[in-house]
Amino acid sequence: MTTEDDTPLYSEKRRRRMRRITWLVIAALVLTTGGSTVLMMLFS
Repeated sequence: MTTEDDTPLYSEKRRRRMRRITWLVIAALVLTTGGSTVLMMLFS
């Protein structure tokens, strides 16, 4: 069980981890789908 003092620290760590995972997923989607489309349009 967490105490009252641990809650802000836990939520801050969770928020950072979620933000990192979100950016990683966005970058992966852009590189695999959108990135290839943009590169194809630029170089064709």
